[in-house]
Amino acid sequence: MTTESMLTELLAKKHSKDLFVAQCKTGSTWYQKQGPLHILDVWAMKKSWRNPYTYGYEIKVSRGDFLRDEKWKVYLDYCTDFYFVAPPGVIDPKELPDEAGLLVCTKNVKRLLTKKHAPSRRVNIPDSIFRYILMWRVQEVGAHDIVRDHQSKSYNQEYWEGWLKKKKLDRQFGRMVSRAIGERVETEVHAARRKNEELRDENRNLREIKNWAEKNDIHLWDYNLESRLESLLKQHKRGYPKQLKGQLDRAQKALEELAVALGMKEEEDDER
Repeated sequence: MTTESMLTELLAKKHSKDLFVAQCKTGSTWYQKQGPLHILDVWAMKKSWRNPYTYGYEIKVSRGDFLRDEKWKVYLDYCTDFYFVAPPGVIDPKELPDEAGLLVCTKNVKRLLTKKHAPSRRVNIPDSIFRYILMWRVQEVGAHDIVRDHQSKSYNQEYWEGWLKKKKLDRQFGRMVSRAIGERVETEVHAARRKNEELRDENRNLREIKNWAEKNDIHLWDYNLESRLESLLKQHKRGYPKQLKGQLDRAQKALEELAVALGMKEEEDDER
C-alpha cells in the first residue's frame, strides 16, 4: 500500500461518522460550465443541518509535489476547512498559506497529528459537488434506498436530497429577507429625508426671523415688544420675514380666544 493510500485510510478513519469521498471531483466529468474539472484527494462533510462543515484535503507525499501545487486555491470554494496532509518533514507549518491547515502522520503512518488548525470560512459551496456525489459516487442497495460510496460507507439518499432542497430553500429565504430589509430601509430613508427637509425649512425660517429681529434691535425681554412689532410691521411693508407675520397672527388669535375664555369665566363667577 502506498503512502498516499495509507494517508487516505487515516482520513477515512478520522471521518468515520461523516460523509467521506476520496478522489472527489468538483462536478460532472461530462458537463462543466465553470472552467476545468478539479479533483480533491479527499472531501468530507459533517452530518449536521445546522453546521454542515465540509473538509477538503490535499495529500502531499513529497516536498516537490507541495511546492509545485498551484491549484489548491480552487478547492477553497468547496470546503469550509482546507488541510494539507503529509508525512513528517514534507511541509513546514510556517510556510503554509493563511487559509490552510496541516495534518502530519506519525512515522509509522498510524495516526494523524494536527500541526496547524485550518480556519473555518463561510462559503456558499456550489451544488455541482453535491450533485456529482449523489449521482455518480453512490449506488442503491436493497429496498430501503441505502447508498454507498466507493469505500462501502453506507449513507441515506434522502439525506442528500433533503440537503439540496434545504440549501435551495435557504437561498430563497435569504433573498426574501434581504428584499424585505431593503424595502424597510428605503422607506425609513425616505421618511428621514422628508423630516430633514422640514427641519431645514423650519431652521431657515427661524434664521430669517432671528436676523430680522437682530437687525431691528428686537428682544423678547422688551416690555413693549408687542407695540414695537406692530409699529415695525406698519413701517415695513416689505423686508420682514413672511413667516413672522403668520406667527404673530396665530399668537394674536390665541390671545383673543384666551381673552374670550377668561371673560366667560368672569361672567359665570358674577352670576354665582
